Amino acid sequence: MHKHGHSKRRSWTKIHIAIGTDGEIRAMEVTNNAVHDAQTVTDILAQETAYLTDFYSDGAYDTRGVYDALANRGVIGYHILPRTNAKIWYHGNNTASPRHPRDENIRVIQQTSRTK
Repeated sequence: MHKHGHSKRRSWTKIHIAIGTDGEIRAMEVTNNAVHDAQTVTDILAQETAYLTDFYSDGAYDTRGVYDALANRGVIGYHILPRTNAKIWYHGNNTASPRHPRDENIRVIQQTSRTK
């Protein structure tokens, strides 16, 4: 303990857990504080052999890499809470393929949520 608080060089361990609909732990990854949450998705998905239909998570997993990993795995239900400053990736006038699930989620939030 320093005279004025804790050392700035503290580190910690994070546990990333995948839980099935029955409440059973299906996969787990232990990392240190230098690893971003979204970097663990491919390792967690590799541990699960069952067919996955939905993925639920918080805003830390709102990255292109996570969406790509889920699409490669065949997941169809994306329930990832967008970050508070989230912007639409592919606008309606874009010539890209069908709308991105993340963009649809942001549009629904914009239409149904109140802002103050």
